[in-house]
Amino acid sequence: MLVFALDELPVLFDVIISTIKPVSTRKFRVIPANVLFLCARYAHHFGSDEMVDELMFGALERIEAAVHVRRRPLLLSLSLSRRRH
Repeated sequence: MLVFALDELPVLFDVIISTIKPVSTRKFRVIPANVLFLCARYAHHFGSDEMVDELMFGALERIEAAVHVRRRPLLLSLSLSRRRH
């Protein structure tokens, strides 16, 4: 689990969603998803319903904004990762 507070969510989203660039290396590609999963586990087990909602909806909003801003690099990264399999 990754312990966090509600007031730390904007910084957490900046680090794992807004500033991380898409990569094609399998080893590093899953880091943002793993961080969100660990935060979701903490929010579900030890937090409140409000914490889960803030985490999920905040992450979805940031992901949507990042996809719209970086549509071309994201598509290129996805196509490169599919070629390696």
